[in-house]
Amino acid sequence: MTAQEPVLFTHDERGDTVPRWVRHVIRFVALALLLSLAAAIALARQQMAPPDKVPAASTPRVDAPVDLGHEADLLGREDARLRAISVGRTDLVRWVDGTLVLGTRRAPYGVQDLVDRGAMVRTSPTGLVLVRPVVARRGAHLVLHAPGTTLRMVSGHDRFTSLVAWGGSIALSGEPGAPLTVEGWDARAKAADDETADGRAYVLVKDGTLQVDRVRVDHLGFWSGRTSGLALTGTAETVASGRVTHVRAGDVHMGFYASGAHHVVVRDLDVVRPERHGVEITNRSASAVLRGVTVTRPGEDGVSVSNGTSDVTLVGLTVHRSGEYGLRVDGSPLADGPNSAGYAIGNYGGLRVTRARLAGNAWGAALVRSMDHVSLEDSTLTGDRSALVVEGASNGLDVRDSTLDSRERSGLVLTGGVRGARLSGSTVTGASVAVDVTDSTLALDDNAITVGTGHGVRASGRHAEIVLGANTIDGRGSGAVDGRDGATVTMDEQPGGSWTYRPTAFLWAEAHSAALPMLGVLVLPLLGLAFVLRRRRQQGELRRLFERALVSQGRVAIASYDAASGGTARAGPDIPAPAPRPAAPRPAPAAGESRPGVLAGRHFADARAFAVAAATEAGYSPAQVARALRLPTSRVSEWLAEAVDADRELADAVT
Repeated sequence: MTAQEPVLFTHDERGDTVPRWVRHVIRFVALALLLSLAAAIALARQQMAPPDKVPAASTPRVDAPVDLGHEADLLGREDARLRAISVGRTDLVRWVDGTLVLGTRRAPYGVQDLVDRGAMVRTSPTGLVLVRPVVARRGAHLVLHAPGTTLRMVSGHDRFTSLVAWGGSIALSGEPGAPLTVEGWDARAKAADDETADGRAYVLVKDGTLQVDRVRVDHLGFWSGRTSGLALTGTAETVASGRVTHVRAGDVHMGFYASGAHHVVVRDLDVVRPERHGVEITNRSASAVLRGVTVTRPGEDGVSVSNGTSDVTLVGLTVHRSGEYGLRVDGSPLADGPNSAGYAIGNYGGLRVTRARLAGNAWGAALVRSMDHVSLEDSTLTGDRSALVVEGASNGLDVRDSTLDSRERSGLVLTGGVRGARLSGSTVTGASVAVDVTDSTLALDDNAITVGTGHGVRASGRHAEIVLGANTIDGRGSGAVDGRDGATVTMDEQPGGSWTYRPTAFLWAEAHSAALPMLGVLVLPLLGLAFVLRRRRQQGELRRLFERALVSQGRVAIASYDAASGGTARAGPDIPAPAPRPAAPRPAPAAGESRPGVLAGRHFADARAFAVAAATEAGYSPAQVARALRLPTSRVSEWLAEAVDADRELADAVT
């Protein structure tokens, strides 16, 4: 009812016994309960859903709480001890603060030399115990060839021993079928030392040569790379090289660490449960060749190549169940302009990976960042997360004859300015996108690409460009190849394979199926609200028409009474007495259509006549009429039936 319309009846006269403000409060409470229910459903589904797999924190795996600050202090004291020993004459064999220092000589030092000088004790024909640290100075060569022998390096709570070459060399070796075993040993516990918080025995060669052949190493190393177990370090001004072959390392801090080393060869290295990396090549090392390296369950990466390292070859690398990546490579520049160390400002490059098998690694099979001239061939990279991620500005990526399989993400991801990349002869599988290229360039040829639901190949960003040759793409979605955000897509040939088209709306509904019930909880009440409002409007119209008809009929009756008594009609101040307008027959409205206008300005003898006209001429349902007149629906239906019978009798009489 508008503000200009007169108030014909009060709420009590209409029968509205519930105040309007009470009805508003009830509706508000009902809406609040509905929204609360929807939120509760969403929260419950979120709580019941399994959590997303999140990469674990990159902290070393330890078996007991550790004092990390104490380990760093131990390393500082160890560095100070070695620096103090490294000065002075190099041609003498001497003791310095409990450390046996081997001076320069042409003949190598052996097991018996250490036993004779009290640094080593022979406990049995096949048992040796290193009781004091040993340092080989420049020009000194320590050669421990002891097939079938176990060398226990004292490594307890109060102290630990080490074998260090400071400018010299160390060679550890056994024979086929009779390896030399080197292990950290806690004499007090009479067991291998599995506690790193108090330091642990290690082997280190600095600025020299390390040779290890047919050796088992266990429970060595703590905290840093140079004290990681088997370590080789050098600088730009010195030469550090090494050869590690037929070695098994278990429960070590790292399997093998090389820093600033050149011409490193690692072959047939098996590393099990290292605290950090299986192998780390870092700090501008170069010309490293790793063949037949197997790493199982490392705490961090299987193999890490970083910090200015170049020219690395990996053949037959196998990594399973690493805490982070199976292979992580970072060739980012060490400087972006003039610098005191004289570092170059370009990427480091030269990584060749052949016949690698990387599977079940927590963060992904392989990550390559800003490394130039990378090749991957005849390799299989699988896992839940993205198989191969290449990010950062770089040039010359070549992936061929390989399998890149991701169960939850993408098989291949290029992002951040990778240029000149090529993928050929490979099988790539992803969950929603198999090959994902962002602001990078990639040429694809002769690949078998499979995706569950989404896109086989997706390019995004105005600097992205992909060129497709003869490829097969299987899956379903809105398009096998998708270019967006200004990306350039060139198809030299249309992709083959079996692709099933699915509209984007359907894909969204499938991907968010868990949200559809909640959406229904929210949408259906809104639709119901629209229906209720429409019904209320129709009832309001009908009720106002009835009120007007009732008032009009009263005015007519009053006017008739006044005319019969010789008076004049007294029209009310608000509503003038309208001129009588007889009802004319009108065609029945279509089903579901209401025409309230046909009732306006008409006179009805009683509520029954109004109800019949509202139902038969204006198109209102009996239920709507009954609610407007505050009558039972059965009474209105009875009136309609009687009207129909009367019309039928009248028709029969006429005929």
